[in-house]
Amino acid sequence: MLFIGIDLKEYMLEGYVNVTRKDIQQLECFEALLSFDSFTACVPFIQGTDDSYVRDKTYMWIKRRYDLFVENNGRRIEKAEEYLKTKGIL
Repeated sequence: MLFIGIDLKEYMLEGYVNVTRKDIQQLECFEALLSFDSFTACVPFIQGTDDSYVRDKTYMWIKRRYDLFVENNGRRIEKAEEYLKTKGIL
């Protein structure tokens, strides 16, 4: 998790462990599933659904979701990258 250029992931994990006194198991699997779930919200746009009603015309939110998907799943999707190129992002 990145907030204003600060990576909060380690702080949040440390806080969770301190509060719950539980070890975190299979975090990588959870992150991969979470990034997949987040990215799938963008799939309708990539498949051609009208995106004219999208308020954030920077489309950086889609790029961030896609980047997390690639990072956590080790897979690239050509159609997603083509879509981002049409928006001037990639």
